[in-house]
Amino acid sequence: MSVLPRPQLRVRVTAARYLSRLGVDLAPLALLAGYLGYAVAQDDMPPFTLALVPVVTLVVAAFLLVIRPVSVTVDGEIVRVRRLLGPAIRFRRDDVALSVRAPSVSCTQGPARSVLSFADRRGRALLRLDNRVFTADDLGVLALAIGGGPGSRHELVDGPCTVAELVQGRQWAAAWGLRHPYVTGAVLGLAAFALVVVTGLLVG
Repeated sequence: MSVLPRPQLRVRVTAARYLSRLGVDLAPLALLAGYLGYAVAQDDMPPFTLALVPVVTLVVAAFLLVIRPVSVTVDGEIVRVRRLLGPAIRFRRDDVALSVRAPSVSCTQGPARSVLSFADRRGRALLRLDNRVFTADDLGVLALAIGGGPGSRHELVDGPCTVAELVQGRQWAAAWGLRHPYVTGAVLGLAAFALVVVTGLLVG
């Protein structure tokens, strides 16, 4: 993969694509919120149902705090990543020592994803992107534009693979939650259950 001299590139998620993804993520919460609103209107809201309110709030807040890249700008040697919420990411193209692109990674949490990840010389993740928001064409353009410094290593995974295969020898290629989906689900489930129990005791 060649390193472009001083690219002037901007890739931005279209509103329609991002909002469609937002709708998929929030649809279950909207249904639950509608049920809670109906229960309140009917004045028939038992304590256990009321206990779901902080859980819903927690899930919504967690979603909003998930820092999801919405635009990537390559300006000369500088890469800037803007997020929906939270601080922006900024690094130099020379910082990139490792990158991997996998066109189809099967995930426990849902359909297969196209993944593009970058890491520095210490194996620390600089940027992880996938096709939940960016298109496959966007990922291809970014892979070429960001490139990397002298001596950087770029890998392309041929064909479908699992998350375990993707991170073999490259732990930086996927987030911890993606590498350990069952542990993540169990922790979140226990946290939600604890909130339900505590809130139920307080309002019961």
